[in-house]
Amino acid sequence: MKKRYFRRVLVTLTAGMTALVGVVGAVPQASADPVQPQAAVVIDPEALGHVAFAADANVLGIDWLIEPVIVPFYEGDTIITLVDRLAPDPDPGVPDGYSFPIGDCCSIPQIVLDLFADEYLCDTSPLSLLTSSVTSTDGVYQITATVRSHGREQVIAGEGNGPVSAFVDALAQIGYKVRVLDYAEHAMSSGGDAQAAAYVETEVEVGAETSLWWGVGVDGSIVTASLKAVCSAVNRAWRPHS
Repeated sequence: MKKRYFRRVLVTLTAGMTALVGVVGAVPQASADPVQPQAAVVIDPEALGHVAFAADANVLGIDWLIEPVIVPFYEGDTIITLVDRLAPDPDPGVPDGYSFPIGDCCSIPQIVLDLFADEYLCDTSPLSLLTSSVTSTDGVYQITATVRSHGREQVIAGEGNGPVSAFVDALAQIGYKVRVLDYAEHAMSSGGDAQAAAYVETEVEVGAETSLWWGVGVDGSIVTASLKAVCSAVNRAWRPHS
């Protein structure tokens, strides 16, 4: 139905965000892979920014309702206006007045940022980091952290070969079983007060089930951002999923 189609468009558009401001730099090259074709490019130097827009026909992306294309968006555009401008009517049988889950007042960049924050940054249940202190001796890192776990503040301690592994060790003491598989970080801007973003791929055990989850943390300290990213992954694993 149209709602499901729209959500797929929104997710694809969100995942394919190429620039919030400015013009796409590199033009994608042709791909030999028929499952994931490279996006065609429509560049407008007057645009506020550009997004990759596509709609796959099914979850695996074996076919496309709309082939991937990088398109401009302008001041005042919303996801609704972008869909209306680019997409054929996916379900003519939907009655007039059907309302999308996101209002017309939201801008495309803000929707993307809000979706990202809601998914990765805003959830603080069951676990959130309040304070942390990290020291190291002969390559062994020790951490003491105050966390809120299931609504209760606790002081935890652990050690490992780095701040993240020491934090994971500390979390194990209060029942969180986490294994970090991959890690990346970057500065979000230049300058002494720049925020850092950290990303972790984790394996989280909840009950009898173990699954893979990415987490994201943002902070002025790259160490704190990394620890927040672990909490983010844990919270995503504990979140009810349909």
